[in-house]
Amino acid sequence: MLLGWWVRQVGRFLIAVGQEQTADMESRFAELNGGVALVILAGGKPDTFFQVDIRDGVI
Repeated sequence: MLLGWWVRQVGRFLIAVGQEQTADMESRFAELNGGVALVILAGGKPDTFFQVDIRDGVI
């Protein structure tokens, strides 16, 4: 699915330009507000959410 590819690419970009992760941080994709979001967890608790809308290949 093309949307899944875009979501992975955007997620990789956000991780690359985000803060340096510490040992207790992890990231994962989750459903949020009816769409896909990247969730950053710190110490096992949600810390940051990134969600973008992609339409016609445009963010």
